[in-house]
Amino acid sequence: MCVFVVLSISLVLLMVSLKIKENRSSRRFKAIPGPRGWPIVGNIGLKPEIFPQQFKEIGDTHGSMFQLQILRKTFIVIQCPQILHEIFEKDEQCVNRPNYFLSENIFSGKDLAFGNFDEHRQKLKELLLEIIYKTPDLSEVTRQGVSCVMKTFYTDIVKTKGMNFNPDVPMKTFICDCFQLLIGKTLPESDTDHGMMWDLCDWLYRLIDPNVDSTLRIFPFLRFLPGKCGHVYRKSIEARDKVFRKVFDEHKATYEHGKIRGLLDVCFKTQMDENERTGSTWLTDDYIKGLMSDILLAGMTELLKAQRLYLLLMIHHPECQKKAQHEIDTVLGMNAPALEDFDRLPYVQATIMECLRYTSQTPLAIPHKCNTDVVIDGYLIEKDTVIIPNLWGVHHDDDTWGDPWNYRPERFLDENGKLIPEDHPLYKAFIPFSLGPRRCPGEKFSRTRLLMCLATLLQGFTFLPPEDGHLPSPDPRLYTTRYPMYEPQFECRAIPRQISATN
Repeated sequence: MCVFVVLSISLVLLMVSLKIKENRSSRRFKAIPGPRGWPIVGNIGLKPEIFPQQFKEIGDTHGSMFQLQILRKTFIVIQCPQILHEIFEKDEQCVNRPNYFLSENIFSGKDLAFGNFDEHRQKLKELLLEIIYKTPDLSEVTRQGVSCVMKTFYTDIVKTKGMNFNPDVPMKTFICDCFQLLIGKTLPESDTDHGMMWDLCDWLYRLIDPNVDSTLRIFPFLRFLPGKCGHVYRKSIEARDKVFRKVFDEHKATYEHGKIRGLLDVCFKTQMDENERTGSTWLTDDYIKGLMSDILLAGMTELLKAQRLYLLLMIHHPECQKKAQHEIDTVLGMNAPALEDFDRLPYVQATIMECLRYTSQTPLAIPHKCNTDVVIDGYLIEKDTVIIPNLWGVHHDDDTWGDPWNYRPERFLDENGKLIPEDHPLYKAFIPFSLGPRRCPGEKFSRTRLLMCLATLLQGFTFLPPEDGHLPSPDPRLYTTRYPMYEPQFECRAIPRQISATN
């Protein structure tokens, strides 16, 4: 009886102290606005399939930073670029991640994108940047390989002879070959496993669907049972293991020390050198596999979506296509686009940037989690709160862009036709690759390769609607409600313009 009384008094005192603390906090800081939810379950009625659109609508009412309560857990949605810059770029205060089923159960918690930004992930990111931008052997191998793949890609489009074709077909082959070159393991198209990397990407995207991810995090045993979640998990494991066996295991077994065939070889060399020097290494095989999977999942799928949407926009906006072609003809003439041409094609760059802004193909950046209490603009965001950057809302804000639902590349150019500087308000509001320490390390690589590919296509072809004239709208508000967003498939025609140096 005595124990019961003591426990009861302790509980009451704890509740009183928490209430006092809450009242003190509420007096010191402004309350973060947000929609009222139901008791206990909070704002559970929101639909994961259309989070970006719903978040923007809520933000239009409650402000560009608002909070949601779901099953007594707080989420802060931010769609203001100034706040995102301040909160993500300051003192690494929001570099962690909420728990992801995919990270722990598919990549053993060793991937770069979905795990907390600990010491090893910092090293992993530094290694990736070193590999991509500062490894001469890899750069030369990739440059020569991509040149060859570009010629094949160009030839495949020539073969359509101006007839209707689905650009996804040659694009998927091109992107797959490019990333195989980057990794260092190439497969001929005749190989039955040539498309295995796309299979892996497809299944992993199904696994990170909020409906599947949240269900498996709450009820992890479902991965072993019949049903949708278990099926997606098992197919993801199957696709992962197939790629690891065919690419990683075979590649490591044939590695010759010092000979660089691709990114994996640089990782193997780093691993072996550190082992020889210290007797151990942090760069285990699992970290290398996680890094490889990050590159495939983010790089391949996002590059495909960007290329597909860009062509669709060029067909819908022939005046932009003509301006881009004029700049390419004036600057390059008959020469094939190269990396050093990146800054010499400002209008082409602007068309690509506007494509990434307008379509917002990755509408929500991967959520962050606060490492500590964060005070911003008079609001308190408590430690371990999950922050969701709504890039859809950032890129379609009326006050920032004026006409966000119009495709207008000129918004990224100054009065002299040059690209606006990075400190320009519009450039700072352009954040398709996220911000801060968790910013995509492959941003520069992706943007330069995207420009090379698309400039090559516009240099050689004029893209037109299919013969029947039927073409889906590029308006992202009309996309399917699957997450991540899947843009419409379409057919078009490619009419050769001239004999290009790539032919």
